[in-house]
Amino acid sequence: MSILDKNIFKKREFIVLCIILAIGVIMSFAQETFMTSGNMMTIALGLCADGFVVIGCTLILIAGEIDLSVGSIQCLASVLVGAFFSRGTNIWGAAILAILICSCIGCLTGGIISKLGGSSAFIITLGMQGAVRGLCYIITKGTSITITGEGLDTFKFLGGGYIGSVLPTFFVLLLIAIAISHFLLRNTKFCAKTYFIGSNINAADLAGIKVKKMRVFLYMISAMTAAIAGVLCSARFGVASPILGQGADGRAITASVIGGTSMSGGEGGILGSFFGLILVQLISNSLIQMNVSVYWQ
Repeated sequence: MSILDKNIFKKREFIVLCIILAIGVIMSFAQETFMTSGNMMTIALGLCADGFVVIGCTLILIAGEIDLSVGSIQCLASVLVGAFFSRGTNIWGAAILAILICSCIGCLTGGIISKLGGSSAFIITLGMQGAVRGLCYIITKGTSITITGEGLDTFKFLGGGYIGSVLPTFFVLLLIAIAISHFLLRNTKFCAKTYFIGSNINAADLAGIKVKKMRVFLYMISAMTAAIAGVLCSARFGVASPILGQGADGRAITASVIGGTSMSGGEGGILGSFFGLILVQLISNSLIQMNVSVYWQ
């Protein structure tokens, strides 16, 4: 066996994938309903929104930063879609505006952190989490905004439709996003700078990498992916709720770390984080399948 083949077995992605397969095999014998198409689609849909959040979260962690505002950003995007649409804006225009506004908030977050230094990321994003969540409550006045009307079929198909009555469209869009982001992170010099910054930010700065601009860009991407998740959640559920995305930041960080992304930066990948998210969702679903009390879960 070659050295390359041996290294594959040592990769975190391979280890997590083996654990996923092991749980799948065990649960298929333990519960007859586990391997049904209905349950598999439930698992797939359950991880879709967090999957988009994980993409941005992984990039932030690789750069040695943290973003605790992604759940609130996800909620704000959904709320803005509902607010704009209820005031007569075309649904696609509302979705684009929501993503743009949330991306600008990400740029603002990255700009503040760049100004104050990377060590401020935790407190700045924590503060942004509260501020943005508060804005969601102000816009909605604490109640959900219903997104109904004519011309919404295509929009709702993106979040709640199925391709060939088998694959959820939301999940297919996530797979496409994962594939593109994984390719860019592994094969472009621009994204490679993220690893350099996370490994040694001072060395990256001396090497000519514009660290501050990269930081703003990464927080913008984090906010944008969270916003896309929020928009697609609006398409799936047909409502914009001020409580959407609660705990999304914790789940995204957990999935990323399980998948091999280092909290200290310089290490990790999109694919591993995606496998980590699948593992978390699989364990949660397995506990439900076994009728384990929510308190024990």
